[in-house]
Amino acid sequence: MNFSENIVVIVASVFLISVCIGVYILHNRQTEVILRNDAGESCKLNIGYCWTLMMFNGFLPISRNEWVIGILLIILSSLTSGAINFIFAFFYNKQYFKRMQAKGFIHYDKNLESELIKRKYI
Repeated sequence: MNFSENIVVIVASVFLISVCIGVYILHNRQTEVILRNDAGESCKLNIGYCWTLMMFNGFLPISRNEWVIGILLIILSSLTSGAINFIFAFFYNKQYFKRMQAKGFIHYDKNLESELIKRKYI
């Protein structure tokens, strides 16, 4: 292998190791929340790091009918070689939770309320 191939292998290895460590450390920190509105609709989401956004880019917001955010993420991801996904994944679940609250969805689980307050979701 030549020098450039070695660099590609090293970068890919560092990325995969980082993802594995992140999955191991952050996976147990996720908590599932179910939100409901007055019309009886429900929405399930996780609090904490958004692994689906990191892996699937802007297609997650698009699947949740957040077209502008999804298209913006796809454009920014192409400009930053995907680095923006790692950064946005820290904030996406909290912002999505707040957007759902603005639409009238509320949580009914009193056991999770202290966790939501601790993480500044409410």
